[in-house]
Order: sequence, then structure tokens, then C-alpha cells
Amino acid sequence: MISDFDPAEVLLNYTIEDTVLSVAFGQLDSSLHESIRLAIAQGFAIGAAALLMFVSWFVIINKKTPMFVLHQISLLLLIIRSGLYIGYLLGPFNSISFSYTGMFFDYWDSFHMTIAVNTFYVLLIACIECILVYQIHVIFKSSKARSPGMIFLVISAALAVVVVVLYIISVTHNLQSVRAQILAEYVTFASWENNLPFIMFAASINYTCVLLMAKLFVAVRTRRVLGLKQFDAMHILLIMATQTCIIPGVMVIWSYTGTKSLVYFNLSVIIVVCNLPFSSLWASSANNTSTPSSCQNSFFSRTSTNESADRTLASFYKVQKTGSPVSDYEKGTLAESISDAAGLHADVDSIERILREVELEQAYEH
Repeated sequence: MISDFDPAEVLLNYTIEDTVLSVAFGQLDSSLHESIRLAIAQGFAIGAAALLMFVSWFVIINKKTPMFVLHQISLLLLIIRSGLYIGYLLGPFNSISFSYTGMFFDYWDSFHMTIAVNTFYVLLIACIECILVYQIHVIFKSSKARSPGMIFLVISAALAVVVVVLYIISVTHNLQSVRAQILAEYVTFASWENNLPFIMFAASINYTCVLLMAKLFVAVRTRRVLGLKQFDAMHILLIMATQTCIIPGVMVIWSYTGTKSLVYFNLSVIIVVCNLPFSSLWASSANNTSTPSSCQNSFFSRTSTNESADRTLASFYKVQKTGSPVSDYEKGTLAESISDAAGLHADVDSIERILREVELEQAYEH
């Protein structure tokens, strides 16, 4: 029957201890739809994390690095947490009866499930922060950049500690609030405990995003100064889109400012975890290899050595090949000169290695 009246606005009256309360059917529909969206998000998290774990074991060459271990732990924590969250969604704490009556009928197992979900969530956040700190350590592990890089590393570590501590405080107080509601007690906590942890988490993600994009700018400039083959436009766009955390960075900001839905908060964390393996490949990539690559330590890295001498460092010292062979001292001096000319404190040892490769290639041609 077609009606001019919106059925979502129909009120449902119910009584609790002689108190008559009303709720619109539209509110009940919204609660149901929110639960469905949350369940879909958790299913997506389980599928994406399992797929990434499976693929990484075939793609990553060296599986003993701390970065690989941290990623496997984070993906496993995401799978466990999402599975527990689905159990929470099916439990009484997420039921319409509890949401609109606040009455709890001795379901302490559900409360224990809530504790487990929040515990694994804090562990997941801590693992994400460890990965972000280690990525910055890898970016600045060069001997020339270690001193200035220590400042960025300390800032990242401080952010990570603050984020984890704030999440522990927030989760603990939220669980105390739920327990107080069950026992009909009254407790109050500051409003910042629900907002500040995610704000700081977004700050740490975007801080790493800025450094990864800065590394891309430095890589392009370094390769231009050293006369190496440049990244093509599509490769740069691919790095920007998938390996600089720019999408997770935008997602965490938008999920906080655009809406208060739990779905977007959950999706932002899921996207961060799934994007970290890609950003770690870029963080560990060298800027001054003979061929441009953003996926070192994987089967996707390009290792071709058949580059022309005109596309490598030969133009920097070709004139010296007409005389006696270049000594190791001259190579070291030339490498330092190239490093200083780049103005980026590039790794001198890597430049010397490239010079030796060019010399061997030219000797083979003659």
C-alpha cells in the first residue's frame, strides 16, 4: 500500500520500569544498516589481510627482515581483531534491545569479547606505529643521512609512544564505562579520550606520508644529478598513489572530519594496515641504483644491467678513461664530489659501486 506518510517516522513505544519511551523505525533501520556495514568492513579486512599475507610470502625475497616480520604480525592481528569484531557484532552488546534499553541480562561473555576486541585493536595500533618508526629508520639509514635523520626518527618514535599510550587510556576508560553501565554505576571521563588518540594516530600517518613523498622528490633529484635513468611519469604516479601512504593519510583525516561513523574509522585503520607493505618497499628502496626501482627485496625489482654508458655515471668521468685506469682514491674522490654536487648527502659507497660497474662495462666493450 502506497502511503504519503514515511514509515521510517512511525514511532515505536515501549515501557521500561513504568517509563514510556519512543523510538522511530528509521532509527532502528539506521542501527541495523550500521551493523551490516561494519560486518562488511571486517569481512573485507579479513580477506585483504589474508591475501596480502599469502602474496607477500611469494613476492618478498628476504623473509628474515624486521620489516617483513612486522607486516606479517600486523596482518595477523588485523585478521584476529576483525574476526573478534564480527563476534561482537553478533553479540548482545550490539543488539537493538541493549542499544535502546541499556538493560544487560548477565551476558558477561560478551563483555569479555569486547575486552578481547579492544586489546587486539591496541596491539594492532602499536604494531602499525612500530612499522612507521622502522620505515623512517630505513629511509635515513645511510651513513651520510644518519645524523639529520635521527631527528625525524626521534619525532616519529615520540609520536608512536604518545599514540599507543593514548589508545591504552582510551580503551581502558571505555571498558570501565561499559562495565559501569552494566552494573548501573555512574562514571565520567574527559571527552578528549575518544578524540585525541585518533587525531594523534592521523598525525603519525601523515608525518610518515610527508617523509615518503620527500624521499620521492629526493630520489628524482638525485638520479638527475647523478645522470641515472629517471623514473617515468607512470612510475612516479604509482609510487605516489600506493607507496607514500597518501591514500591512508587522506582517509584517516576524512574519517574523522567527514563523519563520525564507526565504519569509516575501521576502514581507515584497515587501509593503513594493507598499505604499509607497499610503502615499506619504497622506504627501503635506494635512490642511486643503476635502474629505478621502488620494490627492492621483491621479484618486481628491476635489476637489468644492460644500460648504456650514456644513461649511467659514465658521463661524469668518461674523460678520465683516455689515460691510465682510475685509481680507487680517484673513484672515492669523484664519488664524494658527485654526492656533494647532488646536495643530498647520497651514499658514497653506493656511488663508488656504480662507478666500478661502469668501468667494468666500458672495459668489456673495448
